[in-house]
Amino acid sequence: HGQVLPVDDTRGDAHKGSLAQVATLVAEIRAEAAGPVLVLDSGDALQGTPFEQFAHVRWGEPSPMIAAMNRIGYAAMAVGNHEFNFGLEVLRRAEAQAGFPMLSANILNEATGEPAFPPYAVHELDGLRVGLLGLTTPNIPGWELPEHYRGLVFGDPEEAARRWLPVLRGDERCDVVIALAHTGFERDPASGEPSGTAHEDYGWRIAQVPGIDVLLTGHTHRDIPPLTIGGVIVAQPSSRARRLTRIDLDLEHGDAGWRIAGWQGENLETGTAAT
Repeated sequence: HGQVLPVDDTRGDAHKGSLAQVATLVAEIRAEAAGPVLVLDSGDALQGTPFEQFAHVRWGEPSPMIAAMNRIGYAAMAVGNHEFNFGLEVLRRAEAQAGFPMLSANILNEATGEPAFPPYAVHELDGLRVGLLGLTTPNIPGWELPEHYRGLVFGDPEEAARRWLPVLRGDERCDVVIALAHTGFERDPASGEPSGTAHEDYGWRIAQVPGIDVLLTGHTHRDIPPLTIGGVIVAQPSSRARRLTRIDLDLEHGDAGWRIAGWQGENLETGTAAT
């Protein structure tokens, strides 16, 4: 078995969710899990309360969010649009502080056209190679101050996924690919009805890219318990650490390598962990 635990937009409100509650729930899951556990984040970790303005800008201190995520043992996070709120110096400082990669395959260096952040990471877990692909809503110039993203351009997340999936499945020999996407769904995940947000939300289109097994989304703060779109497991765990998505993958090894034989998933209330 393998577990995937994404959290989006964690903030620190003890009444509605906190990383302390996430840590408790993650520890419980790790203690009872039959196999390895990956803890993942879909972005927007650096900004969200006035306290972070003091820590990042006024005092120039390390990010308290990243410090907490390091303690919990996150494996990776996607770069979200709110990562840019304090400017690139703060973002790069947080990236250096993190004991895990901040991923985005579609945020590009304007001068070279190549990714400005690691596009993906690979974890080998008990002989299983798991690829983690980062994707970010491209509408950041529509919200952010230009000086906060100078030198960067924001490409199409679907195109980036189509560029990097052959690398993950080919050169990197990944058995399972998980996309961490800081974006929501431009169509209702259950009905397929358009939501009118295709300029910033790409989840439905990303789910059509061959080779993705699990798509963990964020950005729109929706509670979307795990379901499938065209065979791809998708989910979103609300915001502010109020929920944590748990997905258990049942894996089988055969002549063609590993495959997902089945799965279970739910969005857990973080405040319900045993004490």
